Formats: sequence, C-alpha cells, structure tokens
Amino acid sequence: MAFTILSANICIKYEKMNLKIYLLSVLVAIADMGLGQVRVHAHNDYEHKQPFWGAFSAGCSSIEADIFLKNGQILVAHNVEDLSREANLREIYLLPLRQLLAGSIYQLDGKLQVLIDVKSEAYATLDALVELMKEFPDLQNDKRLQIVISGNRPKAADYHKYPAYIYFDHQELGITPPNVEKVALVSLNFKKFSTYNGKGRITDADRTSLQKAIDFAHNMGRPIRFWGSPDAPSAWFSFNQLGIDLINTDQPYEACRYLKQLTDRMVVKKTAPTAIKTSFDVTKRIGKSVILMIGDGNGLAQISSGILASDHATNFSKFKHIGLVKTTAADDLVTDSAAGATAIASGKKTKNRYIGANAEGQHLPSILDHLEKNDPQKLQAIVTTDQITGATPAAFYGHVLDRDSADVLSKQLAQSSIDLIASGGGKYFLDHRGKFTLFDELPDGKTEVKLPAAYLPAKGSLPFKNDGRGTFLTQSMEWMFGQFEQKSSSFFMLAENGHIDGAGHENLASNLVEEVLDFDQAIGLAMAFVDAHPETLLVVTADHETGGVSIAHGYDGGIELDFQSNDHTGILVPVFAYGNGAEAFTGFMENTAIFDKLMAFLGIAILEKID
Repeated sequence: MAFTILSANICIKYEKMNLKIYLLSVLVAIADMGLGQVRVHAHNDYEHKQPFWGAFSAGCSSIEADIFLKNGQILVAHNVEDLSREANLREIYLLPLRQLLAGSIYQLDGKLQVLIDVKSEAYATLDALVELMKEFPDLQNDKRLQIVISGNRPKAADYHKYPAYIYFDHQELGITPPNVEKVALVSLNFKKFSTYNGKGRITDADRTSLQKAIDFAHNMGRPIRFWGSPDAPSAWFSFNQLGIDLINTDQPYEACRYLKQLTDRMVVKKTAPTAIKTSFDVTKRIGKSVILMIGDGNGLAQISSGILASDHATNFSKFKHIGLVKTTAADDLVTDSAAGATAIASGKKTKNRYIGANAEGQHLPSILDHLEKNDPQKLQAIVTTDQITGATPAAFYGHVLDRDSADVLSKQLAQSSIDLIASGGGKYFLDHRGKFTLFDELPDGKTEVKLPAAYLPAKGSLPFKNDGRGTFLTQSMEWMFGQFEQKSSSFFMLAENGHIDGAGHENLASNLVEEVLDFDQAIGLAMAFVDAHPETLLVVTADHETGGVSIAHGYDGGIELDFQSNDHTGILVPVFAYGNGAEAFTGFMENTAIFDKLMAFLGIAILEKID
C-alpha cells in the first residue's frame, strides 16, 4: 500500500512502503520521546516534509495547520499563492488522525490538540469544516482529540452555535469572552509583551509583563501560548521557567528533545563537605600599572581550540599563574556581559543587563572611578574590538540599568576620566565627544597626542578578523603603550576582544579560532611590555563562556568544534596573570575577587562610597 505525505507546496509519494511499517517506525520514535512529558506546539507544521507525523513523533502535544476555503475545498497553506488542491486538510491531517486514534498500532495517552488557523473568512470556512467533519464521526467523539479554531474566528457570542468538538482560542488580554466554556486556550502575540530575542535572560520588566498575561490565562483556567516568540534553547528554557503551557516552535524535534531532557540536565544544589580552611601569606607589593585583558565569551574550550588549532606555541601556554573564575550573576546562574564585567570592574555581583549598578540599582564605583579619586595622574585606557558602548567596556565607566542604553553611556563616557580609547561604535560617541580629540586614522605610537584622545574607525561594529578587521587590537595597544612611555606615566588599561563572544553566539568555528588567536597575539604584545616594565601586572580573563563549546574531533592537524548553545553558559572561565603580583591570581575565585586583587595591587583601600 502506498502512503502519501503532503505539504503546502509538494506531494511526496512513498511508493512500495507499507503504511503499517511506516507508522510503526513513527510510533517507536514517539515512545522514545515520551509523549506528554513536554508541552510543545508545532507552529506551521504543514511546511515540514512530514506534516503531522513528524511533529507527533517528535512529541508535540499541539499541532497547527493554516487553512483557506478555496472553491469548496479546505486547503492547507500559509499564503494564498502556496495553495494546492493536493495539500488539503482531509488528506494531511484528518485521515492520519483517524489512523492514530484507531489505536491499531499505538494507544494514544493524554490529549492531542490540533490548532486550525483560519486564514479565509471565518463563518464560511467553519461551515465547510463542519461539513467535512461529518465524514469523521470518530474524530468528533474521541475525547483525546481537541480541535481548536484560531486566526479568523466568529464572534465569541456565536461560539455556542458550533458542535461540541470545536473549541476556540482567545486573543484578548483582560477580557473574559462569552461562551468561555468553548475557549480551549489563550494565544497572544509575544512581541506585545516583550522585546526578548531569545538570547540571555528576560528583563524584569518584560518578565512582569509576560507574567501578567500568563496569570490572566491561568485565572481563566486555560493554558497559554505566545506566537511570534523567539525559537531557540535559551528561549525554551526561559519559557519553561515562566510556566508558559504551550511553547511555540518551528523546530518540533529539537524543542521536544531539549525540554524532555531538561530535567535530567538540571542539578539541584547539594550539601557539600565543610571546606578546609587554608592560609597563604603573600608579601605585599605595591604595583604601578595594570593591563587587564578580557576575552568576551572566552572559556577554556575556546582557549584550547586556539592552542590546538595553532601551528606554533601560543602565548596562553606561557602563563605560570592560572586560576578559575565563577561568573554567576546576582539574579541568574548564567551571567551576561553587563553583569559579568560589572563584577570585575566594581567587585560586586549585579543583575543581568545592569552596568555599573548593584542588584538594587544603586551606583557602583568602578576601578576607574577609584583611580580618578585616589590616583588622578594614572592614565586610563580602553581598547576593544566591540563598540565602545558595549557592555564589557561600559562597565568600567558607565552606570545604567539597561545595557542597551547606548546614548546615555556615550554621554557618561564623554564625562569620564578615560584618557585613551580605541574601539568601534563611533556613531554613539560623535554627538557627545566633549573634550576628546578624535582620530580617523591611528596616530604613530611615537607621536604625542593631546589627551583625552579616541580612535574610532567604525561608526558601528568592527568586523570579525576573518572579515577584514586586521591587526586593530595589537596596533591600538602599541599606540597606547607609546603614549604611556612618552608621558612616563603609570596606567590602567582594559583591552578586550569582543568578537570571541560573537563567534560563539553564531556558532562560527573558524571565526572563533581566529578571534582567540588574535587575542593571543595581543597577549604576547602585553607580555613583552611587562618584561620591559616590571612594575606592570598583566591579568587575562573572561566575563563568561559563550556557546557551550567542546572540541569534538581532530583531523589532519585541525579540530572540529561542537556548540551546545548559541548563548552564554555558566561554565567556569580561567584567569591568567603575568608579572609583578601574578601569584595572587591562582586558585578558585569569584569574578568579584579580580577587582579586590587589582585594588590591592594598586594599593587602593576602599574606605568610602564614591558618588
């Protein structure tokens, strides 16, 4: 018996395939997934190669089909131009449902929801659907199946006129409709409640907005679904934590697998044995200058990839003083760059997205603020491949409650005590340049310039190294080192490669290795400076890890990288130190300890709050 699988655009005929053999393979997959353990809604299911069966076998408990009434037929497609007579509701969904509910191969446990999104005129389309369903009394009477009408719907006052097996979804927040017993769920546009893009964590304000909608649905005794929502593991995790009942996805297999395995991947905190108390006496020495280098998103796997993919010994391999850093934020196990960099810059944990403010939203002085008060002659410098208002550099001069406040941060930068800047993001700085001397081209390192000075070669973001950024990082550092030497001044320099993070977010293996090696070259330059200026301390670390990177295989001198995520993770990151005072940066530490150790090295005691 031939079995035909239809989509909105194509009809794929599996000749010589016995229907029972096919269904058996599908239902074995269902058993493996544990149907009913997750609540996933397969959005636009008909666009997949195997409509209905693919989403069902993945473990989805809700499956969506868009329909049009065309020449008396109910056709399945997202757009009118994609309509095809072969792609009709009867063939793609109703007949497979009959096969499933008959139970000849598998006994369905729990309920299966079919969400029918009506694209054509509501009343005429529903009349045609009711007529078509007369052919399927078995589907009408099976309590395990719930048919829900979405999209173009009749007036709520008319819901009671439709057969008992037809339900509707509700799309108005705060309004309880008449005939509420005919409402099966609440479906709302995610973008009306949140700007969350699926990366990092949802802001407090957006979480409150979403929770209001969730509470409304739950107070009605109905589940809730958000359409138009981000569709990635970080989003699925956040939505699961929020208690969203039906998680909308165009990746049914990936979403079901992720959510099914989520419980097994989560480890509850356990009571650990009492830690052994230790003491280690270090002779205190006062240093003059600090080079702090941050590889944004640069975890141990990223560093390993650079070392293993390099055809020569890397500068990372020269460090003797190495530690491990816990990067958690005040409100989340997984930090973003704003909270991670603020902990390093200010010595206090804070909430994700906060820059230069504590978890209560109060101003936190950074290392640069303390230096301005206690050692105003010390030069301050920031070089980054990111935009100058990016979260990591901004944590050293800015104070905002949302990392995206670029205009506010650029004003704060112009009023800061920073002497030298090299970065992208000139468009945010041009209108608030203040006293800064701006350069279109990087000056010669031997030429003294009027301070404060800034080199911003790009209005927006600088490109990846693979896309032509060149030696921006090392050239900018050489320019700044030249200024320090000419002025015979001690200094504090922040040098960041922000593109390691970008490569991790985009799961770009080649770009990631190139960025790590670019960072490594800059580290070598800093080591050479420390060798010539022994009063200087070099510290290299990361704000967090990005991508959940692992090194899967090696081949012909190369490596294969695997990515667990397209977002930040809670993996510990390393810290490396070189030069005077390096021995303080060994062992395990919180990210806030980096601030404490740097302040001790610079001989600055924190006795009072800086306004």
